[in-house]
Amino acid sequence: MIVGTGVSGALSTSLLADLPGLTLIAFDPASIATIIILVMAIAFLSGTLPAARAARADPVDSLRYE
Repeated sequence: MIVGTGVSGALSTSLLADLPGLTLIAFDPASIATIIILVMAIAFLSGTLPAARAARADPVDSLRYE
């Protein structure tokens, strides 16, 4: 994100200076934080729900079908 912001700033001031209001790469910190939190919640649920189900299962019954 830092490199993208730097590249966008450098290009908008030098190569593309005649285009007003140009932002080549724009990152909204709130949307990035929301996406990170959403992905973390999905990963947490996809790991804990099967583990909780396996913890409640009887090991003898589980091994019987293997």
